[in-house]
Amino acid sequence: MVNIRVNILKRIIDKELVRSKPPGLALGVFNKEETIFGEGYGVYDLSKGENAPVNLDTTFMLGSITKLFTIILLMQFWEKGKFSLDDAVNDFLPHGKIIIKKGWPEITFRHILTHTAGIGELRHFKDIFKSGFRLITYEDGEIPPLSSLHDLPVYPSSPAGLKYAYSNIGISMMGYLVEKWSGQDFRQIIIERIFDPIGMNRSDLIRSKRIQPNEALGYKYKKGNLIRAKRWNNIIKPSGALVSSINDMIKFGQVLLNKGKYPRGRLLKPKTFDLMLEPHYFAHEKLKDLFALGLVFRLYNMNGMRIIGHTGGVSGFNSAFSLLPEENLGLCISCNLGESLKSRTSLRIRNRFLKVLTKIENNYRPPKEFKKKYWKKIAGHYGGYPGFLTNTRLITQGIEFEISQKEDYLTLNRFTSPFRKSEILYPTRDPLIFEISRKNGQHLYPTERYVFRNDQKDNIIELCRGFEKLRKLKIYERVDFKIFLSIILLLLGSIIILFVLLIFS
Repeated sequence: MVNIRVNILKRIIDKELVRSKPPGLALGVFNKEETIFGEGYGVYDLSKGENAPVNLDTTFMLGSITKLFTIILLMQFWEKGKFSLDDAVNDFLPHGKIIIKKGWPEITFRHILTHTAGIGELRHFKDIFKSGFRLITYEDGEIPPLSSLHDLPVYPSSPAGLKYAYSNIGISMMGYLVEKWSGQDFRQIIIERIFDPIGMNRSDLIRSKRIQPNEALGYKYKKGNLIRAKRWNNIIKPSGALVSSINDMIKFGQVLLNKGKYPRGRLLKPKTFDLMLEPHYFAHEKLKDLFALGLVFRLYNMNGMRIIGHTGGVSGFNSAFSLLPEENLGLCISCNLGESLKSRTSLRIRNRFLKVLTKIENNYRPPKEFKKKYWKKIAGHYGGYPGFLTNTRLITQGIEFEISQKEDYLTLNRFTSPFRKSEILYPTRDPLIFEISRKNGQHLYPTERYVFRNDQKDNIIELCRGFEKLRKLKIYERVDFKIFLSIILLLLGSIIILFVLLIFS
């Protein structure tokens, strides 16, 4: 049993509140039986000021944490034998088939539930020109049904199984199947099969009496001032529409810690929970314990302690939900401030608290002897595998990564300007594994592991980190080369046009 150091948690919260200055925040620490610590900070509506204090019944938009509920509903049908994880999803879709390119493998349920289906951020590139990308409406606009998206064909950007690429559309497709199999609207299903049975009376997927009063409004900073953030209404409800309170999320977390059991029944069988929380995907065997995906759930291991959960972020809100099953402990954080992924207040509090809780430290020590066998081969540029819609999140991380060799270490540089500062990759005893030191709350681990993969000819072909695999790029595949070539072609084209104009003038 870990020691819950509430005084340290309070100091972490206070420090992050000073740093990010969110309008409001709520947090709960719990075990199977009770709430260990819960507190609200700030206000849920700035226009009401001190008359709108955040408490544990204040409802926040939780974004992608919704997916944890969707997988439970889906696995209820798995228990009934409706599908197998390695079945082709197309065999079950009544409309909106997945258009598989010739030579590409079929997309299975396991692919979608581990974000390896190759579907990416949009159903089709053309949807970038549609209002809300066909995925969201704004403020109190009418929310179209799931069928408005999922009755249309889906065009993957990459072959299934090639790489990890987060896909809201894929998980929403699973919710669409739940609708079809049950004959009910997804919102009604989640209320009847999860919310009401376990007592989540302050939870919903739309703005309703269930989440009012005390519904938090979302905000963002603009030129140093807090303003209302435009509210997103998810058309793809199964992927990110949940609105809930800390008290309700504690009830949900307690059911998960009890492997699906609640006072009057079960959401799933214990063996089904075990299956969901097995590693079904990892970028490299040597990263399996640090970063793996169960079925939707993210799996981590900090100092021998298993951690499962998910995070969420939508316009004006960010959240984090984590469980330590063997330690009988859970943590949920909600905040009504829109922030970039690396700056999210909920994520930073989670990361810093889990480091204290697990007593994990930066134990990296340079080995007395290390081999530079692969250093020259490692040096070069790395980027995502082909498929624009499955690489969009790499843009926020630097687009492309350059590894350079120094005398006693390697350096990493990112292509985009905010990340120009070099990061040092320190060697380990394994010549294909390096560590980058991380000192702040932006990262879960105090060091980040980079693992390089070699082929049968001992050439370096891939860089693996977190959930991602990045391929080593040939010179003509690099962004800087493509930009250079585009400039040359543009100049040549301009010269040719001028030459033609001179001839015929």
